[in-house]
Amino acid sequence: MGLKQIRGNAPDGGYIINGEIHISYRALEAFYLSAVGMNNEEAAEHMGIGVNTYRNHVYAVMKKLRAGNRANALLIAIENGMFEVSGHHFLLGWSPEEWVLCWKCNRAFPAEEAIGVEQESFIVDHVLIEPPPERICPYTGCGAGVWEGWSWSEVREMDSNMPEIPDRDKVYKVTWLNKKAEEFIEMKRKETYEGK
Repeated sequence: MGLKQIRGNAPDGGYIINGEIHISYRALEAFYLSAVGMNNEEAAEHMGIGVNTYRNHVYAVMKKLRAGNRANALLIAIENGMFEVSGHHFLLGWSPEEWVLCWKCNRAFPAEEAIGVEQESFIVDHVLIEPPPERICPYTGCGAGVWEGWSWSEVREMDSNMPEIPDRDKVYKVTWLNKKAEEFIEMKRKETYEGK
């Protein structure tokens, strides 16, 4: 089972319940990290806040949902569309570090969803080399190669305005990433040309 936080009807992406109770997107984000298995210290560090502030966010969500514990709050949040459950495994969850931003289509996806494409084998000094499958972007029509170096955490280091957890299917404006990818491709072309 997979879990995804869904943006709500409030201006900040949180939820307005019964026309008056506001649960902020940030508080739901804190609760989400708890739901995917992070302990208080890990989640607080991940969000860049203190442990007490993190606990206050989680408690606020539980209180506003009128839940007696985190498990009950999670069930209520899922039933009310605040989180979406998918068929993927999720015992350990997809942390933001496990998301990748495609350099070509500028959309994020969990790294494990990259599609493996078999590469053609070749011979070097009479030795058959069978390279591992190339991992490519899973979005239809993209097909760009996925490199481990552009995890969502690294994207956030380059641009602190990016959300903690990316939205699936959203196109992000990251011109620096395109430039780095073009430099990488050009470097590979030169290596290939000089190698022949």
